[in-house]
Amino acid sequence: MHPSARADGTAGAAAAFADPLVFRVDDLQCGMDRAAVVEILPALAVRPLPGQPPFVAGAIDLRGTLVPVLDLRVRFGRPPRPMELSDKLIVARAHGRALAVWVDAVDGLAGADAGGWIPSGGLLVGDRSVVGVVRTREGACAIHDLDAFVSACESDALAAALEPS
Repeated sequence: MHPSARADGTAGAAAAFADPLVFRVDDLQCGMDRAAVVEILPALAVRPLPGQPPFVAGAIDLRGTLVPVLDLRVRFGRPPRPMELSDKLIVARAHGRALAVWVDAVDGLAGADAGGWIPSGGLLVGDRSVVGVVRTREGACAIHDLDAFVSACESDALAAALEPS
């Protein structure tokens, strides 16, 4: 076994999420694997997607492709609010498809090292998407795995909603 590998697999997760993209939703500082990020966009018009889970705000037209927009405020159990001009959309890949994650602000890369990585280890009960926490200058930052954030069933439902009728 490699010296940096652990039997619980957390070293692999630490390496994958060692330099996450950090963003804010309300007073929460969160992050995601920067390798999943495709691009960061300013606020755009979001068209409704009927019949989708409440955390799906709708979809954007991204160069001719409909991309679902996830409202993290709703996913985190916070009250929804209208999109503001200062908001951002992080286009990322999950389950092999593009998703836009609606956030208040993008802070940039955390620049965390493996020593600043704390695996969730099941301590954060109730949010299966949190794979760990990194320390930043502003404090703790929960790192989310988008593949776990959107279940395979939810991803399939989004794909069906985006199919042309």
